[in-house]
Amino acid sequence: MIPWIFFYFFAGWSEGFAFPKNIHINDWHKELEYLRIVKVALMQGELPFHVKGFEYMFVGHTTAFLATPIYPFSIQSILLIFLEPMTFHIWNHLLLFLIGFYGCYLVKKEYDLGLTAFLFLTVTFNLYGGFVTKISAYGASNLGYYLFPFIIYILFRLSKSDINIDKSSYFSLSIYLSIVLSAILFQGSLHYFAQSVTLLIFWGIFNFKHIKFLLLSAITTILLSAVRLLPA
Repeated sequence: MIPWIFFYFFAGWSEGFAFPKNIHINDWHKELEYLRIVKVALMQGELPFHVKGFEYMFVGHTTAFLATPIYPFSIQSILLIFLEPMTFHIWNHLLLFLIGFYGCYLVKKEYDLGLTAFLFLTVTFNLYGGFVTKISAYGASNLGYYLFPFIIYILFRLSKSDINIDKSSYFSLSIYLSIVLSAILFQGSLHYFAQSVTLLIFWGIFNFKHIKFLLLSAITTILLSAVRLLPA
């Protein structure tokens, strides 16, 4: 998270090196505008089914705002009532960073990693080039990346205990996976959601004995994410 604090201050250099209200780099202005739309919707208590001018911001050229799940709209979005979009994003980034750190800790605990290995894991995960370049260019909709460690942790747990895993644990892991996938989508991280599903499909091909696990997760994910998937 520390490099991003410097990035946010640097992006606001014209405002006296304070956290910026806007960032005009690549798609940042669009991402922040999406958050402003959500902010207004929350303050007015109205669902933004169609937003005038949205067709000029979104590549799909549509006014159907709810049909484009590329913006954060999760439980913490309620803070937009009190915070400006950029301020909300920074606090949301910190929250997701801490969640991602906890996910890495679970992997450490599961495999009893030493301090050096754990530091290597967290640094590599947080500074992975694909994520760094994406969030630098596109902003808020990429924070779902921080939930990846939980997917890996769940698959590791399943693979480690697939010989003697009981039905209740099997069911619980499936629900946990569905919650993680849904959380990624509610962060507006549509690309990372698609990548996660792709990973699980290929994992399922080589672990076909867990096909019931994946089917249950898929059904539960669709139910949990229906409010974002169905409009799209």
